[in-house]
Amino acid sequence: MPYKEKYPLNPTPHGDSTKEAVLKNREEIKTIGNAISMQPKGGGSGLRQRILYGKNNGGKYSFLSGDGLSVIIDGSAIPVVLTLADGFNENGAKDYVETINKKISAWTLPGNATSYLFVERSISGALSYDSVTVKPIFANALSSGIPVGSHVFNTLEQKMYMYNGVGWKSVVRVFIAAVTTNKTSITKIEYMNNAAAVEITEGEKEKLSGIAEGAEVNQNAFAKVKIGNKTFLAAVKQAILELVAGDNILLSLENNKVAISSNCLPSSGGVLTGDVINESKYVKNAKSIDATATGEDEETIVMARDKNGQDLGCINILRHKSNKNVQLRNRVINKNWSDFRLIQTDDGKYWCELVGGAGTTLSISPNSNNNTIPTTEWINTFIGNYIMRGASATSNGAAGIVPEPKKGQQSKYFRADGTWSMPTDTTYSTATQTKDGLMSFSDKKILDAVNTNPWLLDYLSRFGYNYVPPVQNAARIKLGVFKSFYNKFVLKNQPTQYGHLLSLPDAYNGVECFEIWISAPDGTIYTRAGNASKAINDQQFQKLVNAKEFTETITSCMTWKKAFTGNAINGNTNLCTLPATWNEMYIVYKHNQVEYISSGVINKAQKGVTIWTLADDEDKAIRYTVNASNEVILISRGQGNASIKEVWYR
Repeated sequence: MPYKEKYPLNPTPHGDSTKEAVLKNREEIKTIGNAISMQPKGGGSGLRQRILYGKNNGGKYSFLSGDGLSVIIDGSAIPVVLTLADGFNENGAKDYVETINKKISAWTLPGNATSYLFVERSISGALSYDSVTVKPIFANALSSGIPVGSHVFNTLEQKMYMYNGVGWKSVVRVFIAAVTTNKTSITKIEYMNNAAAVEITEGEKEKLSGIAEGAEVNQNAFAKVKIGNKTFLAAVKQAILELVAGDNILLSLENNKVAISSNCLPSSGGVLTGDVINESKYVKNAKSIDATATGEDEETIVMARDKNGQDLGCINILRHKSNKNVQLRNRVINKNWSDFRLIQTDDGKYWCELVGGAGTTLSISPNSNNNTIPTTEWINTFIGNYIMRGASATSNGAAGIVPEPKKGQQSKYFRADGTWSMPTDTTYSTATQTKDGLMSFSDKKILDAVNTNPWLLDYLSRFGYNYVPPVQNAARIKLGVFKSFYNKFVLKNQPTQYGHLLSLPDAYNGVECFEIWISAPDGTIYTRAGNASKAINDQQFQKLVNAKEFTETITSCMTWKKAFTGNAINGNTNLCTLPATWNEMYIVYKHNQVEYISSGVINKAQKGVTIWTLADDEDKAIRYTVNASNEVILISRGQGNASIKEVWYR
């Protein structure tokens, strides 16, 4: 745009004076100079958006340094020169060349992060320094749905944009370094010395150089599978490991898990499950074994199978061909029976005794030379008469073998009717006054106390000295009747330091309770009570006045003077002012149409102390005090219908 004169001269005869004209020309020149200095400048040799010059060492820039989590830029000895691109105008490329010629602590970075440092030029030409943790990128378009604070240098417009969460904002910024920090300090500085370095750092270049062409991301796979002392190696990128179930093994795949189950017994023994075929397959005669051959050999003589034809196990015979005296030895293959016994008869035949099969114990009489595996039917026929017969209500039982207890019956007892059963439930709860039962330990202590101490002193004093009972009425009542002696203040509203507390509940599960305090050593009695609406622990003790004390009080009242008469009910009320010569005072209050003397006579030494009346409920009690100016102040009267009627002094 053509320059427009800001301070035009007035050449008319009555226009500007010489001095005014000189001053206008001077201001015009300054304005033109400032405008020129604010104009974009061409970058060095056409280079844009990069570091042009700065302190270097060994071919790498070194004008940045760390101080804790701060980064210092040093242009004091060797200036740091930057070019910042701002797109194009009618004159071509719009660039700014800025010089930093001093040492500045310009950035403070977060710990345990990688931050990207930039220098920004404002409209007025001022430089500022800041950083972001989102890596800037180069692109030919501005996308959406990216993190706030993202920077994109638009390669078509040759301008830097920043996303503020609402939209893209054009900024004049150049990124100069990527800085990595730990918790307390700078660990790495990587310079972004040209436009491409914004997208990839020197460290990233080094990392990429070590990756082979065609490399892929690691897959979640096993390259080797080791079973025992053998190792299977994968021959291809995605090999298949196949699991094959052997005898008596069941494999299943559920919820991405391989389940392995077996119907074999553990080596510790047990009982086989399922239907077992007890057959005499492979049962052989000893005479059929060739005893003239040499060497050793092994062959199966007894085999057991399940209902599906699967081999459950076998007993093998090891024959020694060269030694006739050692012809038969036995061993169990795949021990699927909990027990076995191999018997060889005089005529060379043998048989075995097995335990297992459908929960049935297989057995053979010790005197039998049968060469087959007995069945359940055979057992019932052969030894049925030897099993115990239980008694009934009308017939006797018979001696014999006790029936086998089954799994899960370990806590049962054997009955005379021949069954394993649980005893009749004879559990009793704690006895009550209406139901038989067991005596509790607390009741036993009470009973022992009654039997050994007719005066119940030990029982009543069971909690010892200075006992602090529970706050709640119900818990207090459950303690029963008790007494405790006190020689220090530990109870709420305790009348005197020394005395005896006697607690009297109404019923074990009730809420009414009553307490008596006997002051020591004078024997003065105080009482208080609680019910469902008030906790006894919060109540004031009321003093029982004896005849002598009453007479003395009446006599002393003859010398008392009245300072107030009325019906004071409002809190923070000044009832009256006592003369400075007063020594004692008391108040008369009315509660539920009954007049009372308050908590007693107070003396001058109690000035400033809050005094409570002896109302039966704290919420209805009256509180008052005599302040330093001898003013009697009604602090509050609670929620009841009580009121101050009179104030007396002497």
